[in-house]
Amino acid sequence: MKTTKELIIADITAKVEAKLASQKVELGLLEDIKGFSTGYAKYTAEILELKKRGDKLKTELNNTIGDIYEWGNLGKFMADNMVKLLSNFEKQAKDLGIDPKTSDVYVNGNKTFVEYAKGEDRAKAIANDYIKIR
Repeated sequence: MKTTKELIIADITAKVEAKLASQKVELGLLEDIKGFSTGYAKYTAEILELKKRGDKLKTELNNTIGDIYEWGNLGKFMADNMVKLLSNFEKQAKDLGIDPKTSDVYVNGNKTFVEYAKGEDRAKAIANDYIKIR
């Protein structure tokens, strides 16, 4: 059987251990909360960085779409000019009684116009793809 002194020491030891255990739990919880704050700061910084990247890409996409429209306007001017030149040559050649297709320059110009028209269709498709992304 234990002496009174041993019982008192055991009781005090149990109480001290219980108190220390609860303090360890509290300290552990505080560390978890501290880690949460650090993690949230990293999360927020990453979200802000992703937003910056997204804004930069959006600006670049808008600039690209603008460039496509600008080149499209230039292309329309070129196409109108090609049609005008080819039509004028055809008319003048016919007025002189000459088949315009006998001219290599006219034939090559006409082929170029046909190729340009195909390229214009591709450019419009590309522009439409970018607009869908936006």
